[in-house]
Amino acid sequence: MNSPEELIEYLQNGVDDAKSIDFDFDGMASDVLKNFDVSDDAFQFVGPIIKFIENNPGVDFGQPGALVHFVEKFYRRGYEDLLVSSLERHPTVHTVWMLNRIINDPSCQNRKKYIDFLRRIEKQDDVGEEVKEGIRFFWIPRDLGLVSSPRNRKTIAPRASW
Repeated sequence: MNSPEELIEYLQNGVDDAKSIDFDFDGMASDVLKNFDVSDDAFQFVGPIIKFIENNPGVDFGQPGALVHFVEKFYRRGYEDLLVSSLERHPTVHTVWMLNRIINDPSCQNRKKYIDFLRRIEKQDDVGEEVKEGIRFFWIPRDLGLVSSPRNRKTIAPRASW
């Protein structure tokens, strides 16, 4: 893939395939992204990938999936701002989970800001109940020092480092 547009077209075809047959979307995404590096040139793919996740809330991207693992490589390099912009436009359960992963970084300097941001989203009338439930779901385990997965409701250990 030479451009973000080509990557998104390829991923969208995978979403279309996933709707019609038993298809491993995360495996497909992992295969295409394994050749991407974390150079400054690769950052051009981060925004389009986040927007793709935003625009496809019904897709099982994995736990959290290859797309999330790729964009997280740009943590503290602009990824957070792109994710917050996505959440401002159209929050999804998966993008809420992505921000929760940032909040769980022990060295996160914007933890309170991000938590307050999620609380504001949770109170918006135009946000779906599934997203609101996902936001509320993260608050209880945080008090216990644990991270939770909204997809399968299992508790997993917090990520120690980035």
